[in-house]
Amino acid sequence: MNNLFLVLSTAALLVLGACAIDNPNQSGDLLSENPLLGGWSTPFQSPPFDLIEEKHFNPAFEEAMRLHLEEVASITENAEAPTFENTIEGLDLSGELLERVRLVFLNLNAADTSEGLQVLAKEINPRLTGHRDDILLNSTLFGRVKAVFEQKDSLDLTTEQNRLLDKKYRAFVRGGANLDAEEKDRLRELNAELAKLSTQFGENLLKDMNTVALLVEDEAELIGLPQAVRDSASALASAQGHEGAWAFNLQRTSWTPFLQLSERRDLREKLYTAYTRLGHNGGETENSGIAAHIAALRAQRAQLLGYDSHASYVLEENMAETPERVYELLDKLWIPALAKAKVERAELQGLADTLGDDLQIAMWDWWYYAEKLRAVKYDFDEEDVKPYLQLENVRQAAFDVAGKLWGITFEQRDDVQVYH
Repeated sequence: MNNLFLVLSTAALLVLGACAIDNPNQSGDLLSENPLLGGWSTPFQSPPFDLIEEKHFNPAFEEAMRLHLEEVASITENAEAPTFENTIEGLDLSGELLERVRLVFLNLNAADTSEGLQVLAKEINPRLTGHRDDILLNSTLFGRVKAVFEQKDSLDLTTEQNRLLDKKYRAFVRGGANLDAEEKDRLRELNAELAKLSTQFGENLLKDMNTVALLVEDEAELIGLPQAVRDSASALASAQGHEGAWAFNLQRTSWTPFLQLSERRDLREKLYTAYTRLGHNGGETENSGIAAHIAALRAQRAQLLGYDSHASYVLEENMAETPERVYELLDKLWIPALAKAKVERAELQGLADTLGDDLQIAMWDWWYYAEKLRAVKYDFDEEDVKPYLQLENVRQAAFDVAGKLWGITFEQRDDVQVYH
């Protein structure tokens, strides 16, 4: 990964990076031994990835959550009447260390994961969910937030402060702060179970996407595939222990070129079918039961919080606001989209007939004939365009555009630690 890209993609980490820990209850050994907990002296206080190991995350999360709860306690135990400054602002500024550790972990687990990080995620995600519940279901803390919210019209707040106050108050309400004790206990159970199931669902999906879905051992079966696609498939096969073969998994960069270019319709069908059955192939990565359980628990949580459905709960915070408005938009799109799809299908079928292919267009044929149709109608060959779409070229083009629009220049930093 390019160093500059790392700096740009982890900008949120840099904001938190200067958050050095100065707590008399914390031992110097803990600070010195765990790079996630001390202050970062790296350029722009960027994460010291060369020092961070998997073993550092559990103790870092434990310490960061402890400190966060101490910060929250200082708000709830404040004898002064709740104000925007001592309650809302204080709450917003709390948990900086936890957010820094969380962002590093999420970044690594999303972009450069390992079996160790996935095991950690199963442990850490439910703990983070429980930690969030500890804060949002804190009656004393919510009482202070609510007191400030109820007097907001007389506080002469700025637009930004009003927005922050609304967000904090809504977060508590949506997080169950208005529930009674028994309902709060049930909400905790639901959230904990959902955290576990969602983590397992994502892990299963990733395993399925990275599993070889099509292994070709006879090079003749690669007919239609350009050398670049063959080389990539050969490298994947070797990495999976299949020397001398060609492998395709369910990552888009692997299966899409095959469906576009392979002349073997039977193999296109096999690979496409495998993609449509992601998470539903039986075995340890089967997700259908998990998905059903997640849906049921989400529905229970939504009803507990006073919503008709999980969709109503989620959309309240989005532009659409209600499921009805989403369906209204989808209904407007559906008729013209379906009509256009039928026209495109007829074009593809006509091309197949012209080529003498005795078949009815199926889903696994769509990419293949669409690619041929582009060549016929527009004299377009994706292979001719690829040299212009290399990562380095596209990145440089983005930099050039930024320079022309805003006068920004970019220089690569070689003194920033990267993880890849």
